[in-house]
Amino acid sequence: MRFRPWLFLAALVLSTTGSVAPASAAGSGFDQMGMIRDVQDGLRTVPRTPTQWLDLGVALPVGTFDDRNWDPGMLIRWSDKVWEEGPFGLVGSLGLMFNDDTRFNEAQVDSSANGGFGSYIPIDQHRHVSVPLAIELHLEPAMQGSWSPFIAVGPAVQWTHEALVREEWVQITSTTENNVFAVPIPTPGQPVPVATEALNKTHFHPGWQARGGLRFKVGTGANPLHMRLTGSGNVWYEHSRPLVVVGGSLSFGR
Repeated sequence: MRFRPWLFLAALVLSTTGSVAPASAAGSGFDQMGMIRDVQDGLRTVPRTPTQWLDLGVALPVGTFDDRNWDPGMLIRWSDKVWEEGPFGLVGSLGLMFNDDTRFNEAQVDSSANGGFGSYIPIDQHRHVSVPLAIELHLEPAMQGSWSPFIAVGPAVQWTHEALVREEWVQITSTTENNVFAVPIPTPGQPVPVATEALNKTHFHPGWQARGGLRFKVGTGANPLHMRLTGSGNVWYEHSRPLVVVGGSLSFGR
């Protein structure tokens, strides 16, 4: 067998290459197993945006509704995204808004208290409760981002209940004189406010609901906490007259 020097050189080069390549790969900082773990973690923690939101805020009467002396009230709203396609979605929401005619009522309460027991100044209470049920088209351009503006608008059906109650002071006694009361309490009794008249009005109204604001992601992981600064408006029609309540709320979603 003839001696072939080039075979010796080829074997030397191959052995050197085999011993150096792993060291070079290790020294370059490339972590193949770490990359695989990162990919697996990314598949397990697919970023998502909340589908359910809870709004807590205030309801502010405006326009002709404000002309009736309603004061700012309470706003609570629960919403759920039932369909999503890219930046668009379909959201159903159920809200509760409460307003009180407190300025007028407070003046009467103060006048009655300042006048003393013998004044017997009547007190009127005026309350308004509204429950809007809406279906909204939702648009959020950067749904997977850490923050994004959003807007939602759609038709609504609004149930409203308005109550006007008059309370007058009555002297409670332990006798049946004047057919007022017959209760076993000491004489003389204390005057107390008793409802003598009540007017109630309940309706279902067609209307609209619109919302908009900014969403922020405040947590990490697969299902982080999100918050929204939301402005809203509800319009409903009472005998063709539009009534409006605007709202401001802080929303929480998971």
